[in-house]
Amino acid sequence: MKKIFVILAVCLAVLMSFSCAKKETPQEKARREFANALKQMGKSGGLQKLGEEMKRQSEAIQGGKIVIAEKEALISALPKLDGWQMEEPRYSKSAFGGIETSFIETAYTGGGDKTIQVKITDVGTASAMLAPLKMILQMKLSNENEEGYQKISDFNGAPVIEKFEKAEQRMQVTLLVKDRIIVELKSKGEGSPGLLKDCLGKMDLSRLK
Repeated sequence: MKKIFVILAVCLAVLMSFSCAKKETPQEKARREFANALKQMGKSGGLQKLGEEMKRQSEAIQGGKIVIAEKEALISALPKLDGWQMEEPRYSKSAFGGIETSFIETAYTGGGDKTIQVKITDVGTASAMLAPLKMILQMKLSNENEEGYQKISDFNGAPVIEKFEKAEQRMQVTLLVKDRIIVELKSKGEGSPGLLKDCLGKMDLSRLK
């Protein structure tokens, strides 16, 4: 059950990042009410049925049975960065009802205060929940001010969500692979935008099946 809310949180975070209004919009209200509805279903035992229906829809979208990514496949997609120290990757695989997901995450440390975090999440049989994220990725959205920017860009033909905070030199890049795998990269330190693009270029995303 926890995984469903983690996936929902990722989607909502991306969607909300393009909203600058302080007052809650109708779209934000709808997302909040959807999250609350999921919580209530979890309390009433209805989450089991939700999971089974989510799996059915996800496999229909993917065109067949979904096999969750194992640790070896996710590790093989991680970037190899010369001169950086990589932490031992942390892998998790879980199942609840019809929902099966897995993820791997690690962090890299370089010279000075530079850090990079990489997380790959196979949303698996909950991939039907990614419809709002896919919709956002198809749009040419952009917000920029003195504090930084958020925009949809292109990387090797794939849409990428970029978010940059100037004050702390924080950069975040998010992309979707094969309509079900979320790749998130975060960095902090001087030159973060170029650093993450270089890091992304060294990932073997073809390993993600």
